[in-house]
Amino acid sequence: MKKSAAVLLAMAVMVALGLVGPPAVAAEHHVLKVRLVTSAGVRIPGVTVRLDGAKDYAKHTDARGVATFSNVPEGRYRAQASVTDKAKKVHTGSATVVVDDTMVAQVKVSGLTGVRGVVTKGSTPVAGASVWVSWVGHGQGARAITASDGSYSVVGMRPGKVTVIVYRSFTSNFFSTYYGDTVRQPDARQITLATDVAKVADVSVKRSATITGKVVDSHGKPIAGIDVNSSTEGNLPARTNAAGVYYLHGMEAGKAKVWVSRGRDVPTRSGTYAVAELGRTTTATTIVAKIGTASISLTQKRPYGYYGVGATLHSTSGERIATDDGCVYDENGDCATTNHLSFTGLKSGTYVVSLDGSNVGHKVTLRPGQHTNLGTLGIPAATTLSGTVTDVAKKPVAGIYLELQDQWGIEVNGGLTDASGHYAIKGLVAGRYTLVSHALGSLAPTSTTVTATPGKNATASLVVPQGATISGVVTHAGKPVVGITVNIRPSTAPRFYDFAVTDSRGRYTFSSVTPGPATIWAEDEEYRGGYARSQTTVRTTAGEHVTMPDLAVTS
Repeated sequence: MKKSAAVLLAMAVMVALGLVGPPAVAAEHHVLKVRLVTSAGVRIPGVTVRLDGAKDYAKHTDARGVATFSNVPEGRYRAQASVTDKAKKVHTGSATVVVDDTMVAQVKVSGLTGVRGVVTKGSTPVAGASVWVSWVGHGQGARAITASDGSYSVVGMRPGKVTVIVYRSFTSNFFSTYYGDTVRQPDARQITLATDVAKVADVSVKRSATITGKVVDSHGKPIAGIDVNSSTEGNLPARTNAAGVYYLHGMEAGKAKVWVSRGRDVPTRSGTYAVAELGRTTTATTIVAKIGTASISLTQKRPYGYYGVGATLHSTSGERIATDDGCVYDENGDCATTNHLSFTGLKSGTYVVSLDGSNVGHKVTLRPGQHTNLGTLGIPAATTLSGTVTDVAKKPVAGIYLELQDQWGIEVNGGLTDASGHYAIKGLVAGRYTLVSHALGSLAPTSTTVTATPGKNATASLVVPQGATISGVVTHAGKPVVGITVNIRPSTAPRFYDFAVTDSRGRYTFSSVTPGPATIWAEDEEYRGGYARSQTTVRTTAGEHVTMPDLAVTS
C-alpha cells in the first residue's frame, strides 16, 4: 500500500516538472450510417458500400438503402459503391466522410432508373412483402422486399414501361395486388422508367379472407400434419399444427367447402362449409376426420412406352376415389417415377384398383387395419382400334385428334386421322371403351362406345357433327373486360366442356359447340380476388351463329 502511494506521488512530481506527458486518451469510435441513393433520391438496397481510410470497411445496404458501420474511429474516409444495372453496366458513386460528429452520410449514384413506393393494407404498412417490377410484355424484371415501414425501391432497370405487383405469400391475408390497387394485370397502371428520374408506385393491397378451424379424430383428439383443402380455385392447402388447427389464407369471399386429406392417403370426404368474408377470419366448425386404417399396395409392370403411368382406386360403382400417379416428389416438386404404388388410410369395404389406361380392374375387399399387397400387375397384350372419321356430308375428316378412354374415363392412347380420315390407335385390352373426337374448326366433338375382345383388333367409324358458333362480350359497369375466362358446357354432352379468354374488347367466341342447350359462365380464374362469377344459358342448332347479350360481371 505504501509502495503504491509512493509510485503515484513520484508520477505526479514528474508530470509537474514536465518530465513526462499526461496519459494518452483513446480515440473515439462512432456508428456511421451511409445512405446509398440514385441521383434522383431513390434508395439502393442490397449493394456493398466500402469505407476506405486508415482502416477499410465494407457493409451491405439494407432494405432502406442504408449501410451501417460500427466502431469507426474518427478520421477522414471515402465512402464508395458500385451498382450493376440490368444491362450489366457498372455505375459508381462516392463521397468524402469526416467521422467526428457526423453520423449520417450519403452517396449518390447517377445514370440509373429508379422506382420506389410504400405497400400498405388499409393504413398499416406491410413489411416483408415481395414486390416485383417487370417490363410490360414479358415477365423479366427485378424484385424487392418491403422494409418495416412498408417501403421498397428497385433501381437499375432499363428505361421503358413497367408494372409493379405485390405478391401474396402462403400465409398472407391479402391478394396479389398490382400498382393501381387492382388484382388484375390487365387493369394495372403502368410506369415509364427514365434515367435519373424517380418514379413512385405506392400499392394498397386488397384484403383476402381467412378460414380457420380444427381437425380431430373420432375420439376428439387433435390431428397434426393433415392437409386441409378448400373449394376455392387455385388455393393452396393448409396443414394442421400440433393442436390440430389450420389457417386457410388468401380466400375469396363466399361459401367454401373445406375438407381434409393426408399425404397419399385417400381423401376422407370429411369436411364442412364456411362463409369467408374479406378482411376477416372465419372459424369453421370442427372437422372430424374419419381416416381408415386399411391399405393397398402393388407393383406396376408396363410394356416400354405404354401410355399412362400410375394406378387409380375406384368404388364398385365406378366412382374415382384416388390416384397414385407413380411419382415420388423431391423438395423442388420434381417427379421421380416409381413402379411401387399404394393407397392408404382406407376404410373397410370393397374397392377396384386399375392401372391407368389399362381397362383392367382388380377387386379388393378390406377389413379395418388390413393391408393387401396385389403383387405385380401387368397389362395384357394390347390390340388396335381402327376406322374412318367423316362429317355429316360423308367427307373424310383429316387431322382430327381422337382419344381412346377406358371404362373409367382415363385416356389410354390417342392419335390423328390421316388425309383419308383413317386412324389406328393401339391400346385395346378387353371390355368397354369410349372413342372421343376433339373439336376441329367448326366441327363439334362427339364420341362412340367400343367393346373389345381380348386378343382381337376392333373397328369403329365416327361421324362428327357440325357445331354451332357462339360469341359475346363480357362487361363490368358497362365497359368491356379483358382477360376473363368464359366457359361453356353442353347439357347433353357435359364432357365436351370448353373455355375462351376475352380479348382487349372483352369479346369471346366458341366455334365448335355441340348443338343443343348449354351453360355459359364467366369467372376471373386467372386473378384471385377479381370479378365474381356470372352465368347464363343458351340453346343452339347445328351451323347456327348465336350472338349473346353482354355477360356482366360484378366486383
